Amino acid sequence: MEKSVLRNHILDQRLALQESYIRQVSENFIPRIESLNYSFENKVVALYSDFKNEVPTHDLFYYLKPKVKTIVYPRNYSDPKCAIRFYEVEDLPLLKKSRFGILEPSLECLEVSPEDIDVYFVPGVAYDQRGFRVGYGSGCYDVYFSKVKRYVDIFGLAYDFQIVPLVRNEEHDIQVKKLITDKRIIHCHTEG
Repeated sequence: MEKSVLRNHILDQRLALQESYIRQVSENFIPRIESLNYSFENKVVALYSDFKNEVPTHDLFYYLKPKVKTIVYPRNYSDPKCAIRFYEVEDLPLLKKSRFGILEPSLECLEVSPEDIDVYFVPGVAYDQRGFRVGYGSGCYDVYFSKVKRYVDIFGLAYDFQIVPLVRNEEHDIQVKKLITDKRIIHCHTEG
């Protein structure tokens, strides 16, 4: 299935989710993340602000806050094309609505270099079990990760219905290491 068709199909399903359903299944993510036995201690962790019924991350923020060195969130710059940068966020009220309607770090937040970020939780529209993702189509995360010059752990958060048999990937597409859904954890077979 072409990425644009797949994107629209899954987005339609995600946008149709009821708030009560999102709240109910969101409770499943923290126990799954705990079951990874992953050490977040003294690490800089990147989260995202959920948008258009993406998996919420506010509970994850409060779960991780006492464990990690720093939590960062992205701010999107449309010029140059799809540049994202990450900023330290001490507390969620420091996130302000952007012109795109997404909560982003306020101007008072300090930028954090990609070389200092250890772990990323990334959103996606659809994923396959190899860890390839379909986003909104602008390639922001792919462009960002192409410039990161060291190994980092990338975890995808998704509802289980967002897992599809195959995402047609291109050379520049990133893979997540693990995919955490409301029903399971998928240990992706990363290439390279």
